[in-house]
Amino acid sequence: MAAVLAAGAVSGCASPEPKRSFSTPTALCDMPIEPSLLDPVLPRSGERISMRTAGAIGWDRCLVSVDGREVLSASFEWFEKGTEPAKVARSQRNLALDEHVSDDRRYAWRDRGAVSHVTCPNPKVSSRKGTYELFASVYVVDAAKEEAMKKLVLGFAEAVSKSEECSG
Repeated sequence: MAAVLAAGAVSGCASPEPKRSFSTPTALCDMPIEPSLLDPVLPRSGERISMRTAGAIGWDRCLVSVDGREVLSASFEWFEKGTEPAKVARSQRNLALDEHVSDDRRYAWRDRGAVSHVTCPNPKVSSRKGTYELFASVYVVDAAKEEAMKKLVLGFAEAVSKSEECSG
């Protein structure tokens, strides 16, 4: 009987599961994205999600916040041809992505960030063709599963490749 009472007391003190009141966005930096790619890297709890975008020609960034706290940053930006994804990560967030690099060296990822080359055969600014390469980057404040980061950056890079930025 004492064991039953003790078990009841412990279960009664357990904190409730965190609750998420916001819906997962269907776009990131105005690029359509499958919510199933974004959902795993967002906080498990929170009431309100917001997104703020900034950019210029050839560069776009969005900051995602939950309840006023920045949780994710995504961007796409042009770099000189031959730039490696790991170098892009170090230049923007001082994040080392040398540990996990794809065999073809087109993307790199870890638990807090990922960078991918974007296939962009017809850049909006034609002088970039053959001289520059477009990269998509995603960074999170709280670590996420590495596989989730990889899937998110690849999905984001694919969306950017279909955007006006690459429809020269």
